[in-house]
Amino acid sequence: MALKELLVYLDGSDRSEARLTLAVGLARQHGSRLTGLCVTDPSYPLAIRTGQARQSDPATLDLLVKRARQEQRDHAAGIERGFRERTERAGIQASWRLLEGEVARTVAAQARSADLVVVGQPNPDDPGADGEDELVERALISAGCPILLAPFMGRFDGGVRTVLVAWKSTRESARAVRDALPLIEKAQSVRVLTIGGRLGGGERDVPSGADIAAYLTRHGVAATALETERQGTSVADTLLNHAADMGADLLVMGGYGHSRLRELVLGGVTRDILRHMTIPVLMSH
Repeated sequence: MALKELLVYLDGSDRSEARLTLAVGLARQHGSRLTGLCVTDPSYPLAIRTGQARQSDPATLDLLVKRARQEQRDHAAGIERGFRERTERAGIQASWRLLEGEVARTVAAQARSADLVVVGQPNPDDPGADGEDELVERALISAGCPILLAPFMGRFDGGVRTVLVAWKSTRESARAVRDALPLIEKAQSVRVLTIGGRLGGGERDVPSGADIAAYLTRHGVAATALETERQGTSVADTLLNHAADMGADLLVMGGYGHSRLRELVLGGVTRDILRHMTIPVLMSH
């Protein structure tokens, strides 16, 4: 599958520019059309109405709500100008989408018509980043396409040269490998890492890391397989340590979640990677 339609979520935050840089680089490398998506939240002026209802008369409340909505539109217009300047300078096809709605739900729904959606790693130290965890979770589970997470630290140009594939014989991992093929095929070096279990496969009826490396080789990829045990206290630590050791600029992995009281929550390894990732991560569910 070629990457013909990319979607990047932009909110004007400090890290929004890094997401745009990553997305523009990918669009240029793959000849893709890039859509910038900005979402205004109608609950913001509603919160003003609710919070000040006891202190203001109706006319003042209406004025505050209108002012809040105009602030959102002005903010979105500034994001759009930056997006159009960057994409025109890069010489890529681009379109802009401004929608009103609940952010996580809207981004996930819009991503269903894209080959890949670029979102940001939640920053636990940013007090203005409320809702980013929900955005990533909903996009991963509901978008129906892979998500590419841009770290909140560092700057990445979209170039993919060295890739680490985290392999576990699951549907999620298999889908991540296939979804990442357009990126992997342009890489110079790819390593398939299995944590625990034998390189040749402990269970003979499931593909091993060596089988996946061979699969990638048939796609013209210089892929090798490696098996290791945990390093440190978690699987995530082991993955990130290997990524750092090999100088990887992309980690490919399955994203895991499960249902808890009808709410989908991210699994342990997925959650740990989101907290500590230092390179772009492509996840599929």
